[in-house]
Amino acid sequence: MSLFRWLVAIVICLAVFASLGLIKYNQVMAAIAFGESFPEPSETVHAQTLTPSQWRATSLLSGETVAPQLIMLTNQQAGIITAVNGESGQSIAKGTVFIQIDISEELAQLAAITAQITLAQLDVDRLGRLIKVNASSKEQYDRAQAQLNVVNAQADALKANIAKKQVMIPFTGILGLHSLEVGQYVDANTALATLIGNLDPIWVEVEIPQALSDLSVGMSLPIYYQNRQVQGSIVAKSQLLNPVNRSVKIRMAITNPDKQLTPGSFVQVAIPSTSEQTVYAVADTAVRYSPLGSFVFVLKLDDNNQYRAVRQEVTVLAKQGAQVIINADFATDSMIATLGAFKLREGMWVKVAEQQ
Repeated sequence: MSLFRWLVAIVICLAVFASLGLIKYNQVMAAIAFGESFPEPSETVHAQTLTPSQWRATSLLSGETVAPQLIMLTNQQAGIITAVNGESGQSIAKGTVFIQIDISEELAQLAAITAQITLAQLDVDRLGRLIKVNASSKEQYDRAQAQLNVVNAQADALKANIAKKQVMIPFTGILGLHSLEVGQYVDANTALATLIGNLDPIWVEVEIPQALSDLSVGMSLPIYYQNRQVQGSIVAKSQLLNPVNRSVKIRMAITNPDKQLTPGSFVQVAIPSTSEQTVYAVADTAVRYSPLGSFVFVLKLDDNNQYRAVRQEVTVLAKQGAQVIINADFATDSMIATLGAFKLREGMWVKVAEQQ
């Protein structure tokens, strides 16, 4: 009797559990059916049909401005300065004597030699008259002429030494900073001051990698400085590679009418690559970024003729304002999502609001 009661209790419990399970199963199936009754989720985006184009990548390299006329003024002879004709930062004309070094001793020697020249000339003239009347020998006349030539040569050497004690301005320009004063002693070959000539045009020198060294004289390149862009023309190219980094130096000329660029200014030069590649210019809203890289959503038609979002990895090459230059293996006339692409996920049904 006791066993029969236990069996009845077990059967009743199993029946209760089965009933509860059936009820729950029906509830779940009803919820699934209810969910399937809703339409598939979708997103509305703008789209762009891709058009391939040829593009040449550019590299921004740092360059430096160089004055076409820039020298360091130095003196050839040592001595005491007797005149300084030019202030720091002052414009100075070609042919001006910038620094005069004391030549009082040389002037005294020149006066003595000038007297000797006068005397030697008198001897030559007198012997020339005497030799015409056979009152002197040809040998005496030749000796007098040779002595005249000697003192003339001494005078020329002394004048050359006097000229070496003057620092002349070789071209019109602007003096650099200096602290020269009258009475100051300077050694030979002292760096006195810089002289900068015309800065319009001004040169830009930049070292380019060997792989980009096919640039030739006459080519024009964009140059950027102080939020400005100008075109520079290549005027010279070194024929030697830098043995340290295997680069080639080129020199460009740019106009500088307002003199904003001074020697030593930093600029950037856009150097084009040697080869072109097929790229696509797309709206910046089309490109999405993730830790795994950049991608876009390509819109492809499914069997029901509806657009589906398909993720496509891309390489971002450059950004130009509101556009991005990308490179990837796209099919012909591919269409990608632009505005609203951030709402998409792989395989999502997409509605196109506007197509470009």
